[in-house]
Order: sequence, then C-alpha cells, then structure tokens
Amino acid sequence: MALEEKIVLLLLADAPLTAMVGDRINPVKFSQGGAWPSIEYNLIAGQAVDNLEGGSDTRRYRMSFDVRAVRYWEVVAVAGALETALRGSRPTFASEIVSISDFPYETGAEVYRRTVDAAVWGTA
Repeated sequence: MALEEKIVLLLLADAPLTAMVGDRINPVKFSQGGAWPSIEYNLIAGQAVDNLEGGSDTRRYRMSFDVRAVRYWEVVAVAGALETALRGSRPTFASEIVSISDFPYETGAEVYRRTVDAAVWGTA
C-alpha cells in the first residue's frame, strides 16, 4: 500500500474530520459540483530514505492539503481537524505540520481555501 493511501485511510477513519468532509478527500483536484467542504491533497516531493546499509522501504514526502469551503470558519475548522489527524506518530508513518497558509477567495469556485503542508515519513 502506498504511503499516500495510508494517510488518506487515516484521515477517512478520523471521526471529527469526516463529520465535516465526509469522504471528500481527493488527490490533485477538488470535489466538483459544489460538495463542500473538501480536501485536495498533492505530493510536492518524495524520495526514498537511505541508511548506512543502503536503501530502505522508508519514504519521506512533502504533502500539501488544500481545504476548501463556502464559509471561512468552516475552512478554519476543517484545517484544524486535519492538523490534529496528521499530528503524532502512527505504526507505519509519522508527520509534522510544516506550514499553514490562507489563499485569496476563489471567485470562480466561490470558496475559501487554506493549505496545510506536512512532512511525512513512513513505509510504503
């Protein structure tokens, strides 16, 4: 199972987060048809982590999670739940929040957007 899939399964299993977004956690592009709030995730960079013995199954990723919602405070709440779900160590991966950024209101989509960037380490 790919590390990205493990992360998405963790997010989908997080009750406070899914109470807000349901299953609207998608790779690369956001939900179409006005189903908000939603989360879009992108792999910014990724590489194998080598050790003194050579290669390993461990990967290090930098991932971006874009949260979109019709109301600003919804974006804030979903991003907070996302942060909580990502923090800490798990049996197969660990993560750390790198940055949180707000972006201008998206006029064409009529939504607010907040991005949570995370560094993630784990086995694929």
